[in-house]
Amino acid sequence: MTPVLVVGLSSTHSEGEYSVVLQELTGKKRLVVPVTPFEAKAIALSLENVRMPRPQTHDLIKTLLDNCEARLNKVVIYDVREDGCYAQVTVSSGGGGSDIEAQPGDAIALALRTHTSIFVRQGLLQTHGTTSLSDGHPVGRDRQLKELREQLQQAVQNENFEDAARLRDIILRLNQQTP
Repeated sequence: MTPVLVVGLSSTHSEGEYSVVLQELTGKKRLVVPVTPFEAKAIALSLENVRMPRPQTHDLIKTLLDNCEARLNKVVIYDVREDGCYAQVTVSSGGGGSDIEAQPGDAIALALRTHTSIFVRQGLLQTHGTTSLSDGHPVGRDRQLKELREQLQQAVQNENFEDAARLRDIILRLNQQTP
């Protein structure tokens, strides 16, 4: 699996069509994932750290996970077909875990709220990815580092040390690059 970050959110020329742009952490390949307007709004609110006066659906799901002592371990975009992208969320609680089918936009919005890592199945970026996009608004290096540090902190809190080590290494590589 290839770890990715949300680097942009764009609307297409057609009314009401949105996409989230995912980019691999260690390269320049990007995957454009179509999302609904509702999912785009939830993702945008998370990216901008906007808190609504009342909980939104993804906030409710995060609160339910927290109150049930469950954890969102990862989000995986695992397939791209003519009818869209497919995703799974991995949730654990009480020593057990489950892979649950999800809309990619909902899975990404929830991952952003819970500071959970997002992955793309191996090979999807090579077959469906691109290295140049005219749409989307790339997130700067500082924002990327901030997201990675938040994911690292969450991984350590969840005692997911394998992910924490991987995230630490990525942060170190990014810090060594010239801005």
